[in-house]
Amino acid sequence: MKKLFLVFALSLSLSALAQDDFKVKAFHIDHRIQVMPIQELKDFAAYLHESGINTIIMEWEASFPYTRNGIVSNRFAYTKEEVRDFISYCAGMDIQVIPLLQCLGHLEYVLKYERYAALREDRYEVSQLCPLKKEAVRQLIPSYCRR
Repeated sequence: MKKLFLVFALSLSLSALAQDDFKVKAFHIDHRIQVMPIQELKDFAAYLHESGINTIIMEWEASFPYTRNGIVSNRFAYTKEEVRDFISYCAGMDIQVIPLLQCLGHLEYVLKYERYAALREDRYEVSQLCPLKKEAVRQLIPSYCRR
């Protein structure tokens, strides 16, 4: 089912990719719901390369191997070595990997933990970070930017 969905999503836009109208031809990989094993991810990147993609927007979310905020990484998280290897593999095909990082909203994967509850916009909304709380800016944002 997973591969069928990915192929369907790609087939809708591959004819457009055959044209050289755009300098950047990107594909968004979203790891919020499902995380591909690293070899499948590499195979998919190779398929994207063959299809004319030169940029991958990677939404790692909890699949990223956070160190400072390790509780955020889920059980399917990649290792640091896997992430580096994947980025290097893509670079070898002239594919740039750009991380998509949610900063203020869509942070359920972080703010659902009691440790980060004080950083929420309000106590009922677990997806919104309050930028006015100095601790949020001090504790969470810099740790993401150092990656």
